[in-house]
Amino acid sequence: MSKQRTSRELGVFMLKAKPYRVIRALVLFAVMLFPATARSTEWESKYKNQDDRLEVFEREVPGSPIKELKGVGEIDAPPRACWNVIRDYNGYAAFMPYVKKSEILKVHGATTYLYSVIDPNLPFISVRDYTIKIDDVSEPASNRYGTRWTTANDDGPTKEPAMIRIERNVGSWEFTPLDNGRRTLATYVLHTDPGGQLPSWASAWANLRAIPGVFSALRRTVGEAKYRDDSEVPAR
Repeated sequence: MSKQRTSRELGVFMLKAKPYRVIRALVLFAVMLFPATARSTEWESKYKNQDDRLEVFEREVPGSPIKELKGVGEIDAPPRACWNVIRDYNGYAAFMPYVKKSEILKVHGATTYLYSVIDPNLPFISVRDYTIKIDDVSEPASNRYGTRWTTANDDGPTKEPAMIRIERNVGSWEFTPLDNGRRTLATYVLHTDPGGQLPSWASAWANLRAIPGVFSALRRTVGEAKYRDDSEVPAR
């Protein structure tokens, strides 16, 4: 059935049908023509650990074989302290899993350009690199902090032959207060394609496996004195 014919038949139906049937038909029509878009808004729980207070969700992304991931977990530290950890970009190699190198390239106001090298430390898996553009979207007056980033490889170093360039890395961090600001609800969203010759199932497995490690790194690091919530650590 062609889209042109389907649209014409739907128009005839709408002229004759009752309002509630028209609304239902429009919804079904949208799902039929754009199924990936309809599914993309539905998060599905893939991992939940009560002891770790962490749940990981995934959802499909139109046009991509790799699913978007979202981790939601509680952190026993104020939102600003969590944000200070995440803004220590040059220090990622010391506490973030798989990060071999992390270097700020430039800062323009609330925007930071960050170059990173990732080493999965797995047999037959090459080292990867990427540059991202990070925007600070914090609202200090409401004790809410966060960042959003998109791929910005054109603003970073030239690709080295020995590395695989990650062409998509899009995500965000959001830190909202719990218990009058004594603790934090952290939300981490990520859609990335590791590139190379990895099949989509292997990429999905690697991405899903990384989320708990990122939350563990945040929890382990946030207690350090230099990240305390009464100070603001500049992007560095």
